Amino acid sequence: MNLILRAAMPDDYHCECRYCAKLYKGEILNEDGSYPNKFDRNKDYPDKGTANNGKKVEGKLPGHLAKTPLHLARFCVGEFSKKNDWVYDPTMGSGTTGVEALRAGRRAIGAELDPEHYKVARRNMKGFAEGDAERWDLVNVDARKIVNLPKLSLVINNPPYIGDKSKAPGAGVYEYRKIEGQIGLMKEGPAYYDAIMDLYEPAVRALKTGGFLCIGVKDMMRRQEYYLLHYYLTRAVEQRFPDMKCVAVHLLRHWPMTGNMRSYEKRFGIWPALYQTITTLKKD
Repeated sequence: MNLILRAAMPDDYHCECRYCAKLYKGEILNEDGSYPNKFDRNKDYPDKGTANNGKKVEGKLPGHLAKTPLHLARFCVGEFSKKNDWVYDPTMGSGTTGVEALRAGRRAIGAELDPEHYKVARRNMKGFAEGDAERWDLVNVDARKIVNLPKLSLVINNPPYIGDKSKAPGAGVYEYRKIEGQIGLMKEGPAYYDAIMDLYEPAVRALKTGGFLCIGVKDMMRRQEYYLLHYYLTRAVEQRFPDMKCVAVHLLRHWPMTGNMRSYEKRFGIWPALYQTITTLKKD
């Protein structure tokens, strides 16, 4: 099913930051007006990336706890790149960005720090590469150390989620595996944003003039208040890289809603963030 944009901002969207207020372009929907379902990836991905809640089970790879939404990657690839362009993800995870780039006739390259998730991503990308090894590459490395990227047209990233500074390291939105260099084990604060910008540095350097960086995140709750992660990340990119400017904001509803979302509203009388916010920056 193709994707369309609904121009009106949803009434239940939670943010009015300067990016959302001035650069909002639309909500991503299926062509029939329905919400894209996050479980659509289970229909044809060779490895669903969902098994065992990220834990090893004999004979199986661990699942991935924070998979990039299928329709986020699909929309960004279709909107901000052309056939045969290079599309890059510095935290490839279970391979969603790579798969959607290859599916659309682009070339895909990525890095993934976790060796187990790297295996999942590699299996998924290989399943859509049609035997053409020159159309894709994936390396098991900290993307801050990556070199020799091709000239990129598009970078898509659903970055490691930040830990809550009031809790132990790693006890944030997801329980990340304890691997050296794992940004998801960091607490909120300047060091986290510096680490994400270091992650983007090789990508921005390789990005063509006129190329795009799409960052997709679901904002978190901190003590019953919205933590505007999309805003802080976008601002950090503009501050670190003066030639990168935000040009668009799109929304993708988290659908179907989880039991945790519904229980949060019942407990605190406020809905958590119901949308992935996608901010797109363009290189001048």
